[in-house]
Amino acid sequence: MSHLPSPPAWLLLTLGLSACGLFGKKDDTSTGDSGDTGDGWVSPCGPWTSAAHVGAEWEWALQEGYSTDNEAWGGWKTVVQGEETYGKWDVFIVQETSSLKTSIYSDWGTQIEWRYDCRPDGLYLVEEEGLWSKTTQLGTDSSWWSIDFDEPPLVLPADLKVGATWTIDTDYTYHAPQTTGATMHLDSSFEVTGEGTAEVPAGSFDGLLVHMVSNGDPRSEFSAEDTVRLVAKQVGDVQIQGYADLQTWDPDPTFSVQP
Repeated sequence: MSHLPSPPAWLLLTLGLSACGLFGKKDDTSTGDSGDTGDGWVSPCGPWTSAAHVGAEWEWALQEGYSTDNEAWGGWKTVVQGEETYGKWDVFIVQETSSLKTSIYSDWGTQIEWRYDCRPDGLYLVEEEGLWSKTTQLGTDSSWWSIDFDEPPLVLPADLKVGATWTIDTDYTYHAPQTTGATMHLDSSFEVTGEGTAEVPAGSFDGLLVHMVSNGDPRSEFSAEDTVRLVAKQVGDVQIQGYADLQTWDPDPTFSVQP
């Protein structure tokens, strides 16, 4: 089966750098390392994430060069849907809906939800679940999966700077059709390698470059991932190098969550 890389679940929506001065969107009015976006909202888990900004929306598209080389087209939309209690944690729910086309699949759709625990030292991943469907000339195949952590791993420290590193080296419980309660392992390493600039449809951004190497995520069919992305404070990812660009970013749109 042809493998199309997915945006790594451990970084999407969680990273970000200053939105004024050296870092962030150049025409933004956001300020400060406290996490204040300029509209009165302050991140409860540090200035580097908008995963707790209920109502925020991101829209992404695959880069033309990537699409041409790999015969893939499309993108995805991500929304911070709200808050809930999940087990013993109070979490923020982040949902991504993607629609891609390839030379094999006329439609490759996924819907992923993450549940994040927001703490003073950063963002922790409590649970992740997904639905997917793939359509060819022969019909449509679909399935689901979910993972839970006994001890949620830190996916984004509250304090980021060039040279910062962190790792995930932990087991999780995996559920899917015909697989209930399997123990799987996630091994990921992260490094802030430097500063960078990106011109994308959503705007012009200065930020930090984060290199991630990860293995064991069901989104990538448990294969290894190696990505470099530019992140901007209070916005998160704005470019995945060689893969996709942020098209639009709205920190507080009007939308309704479907039941």
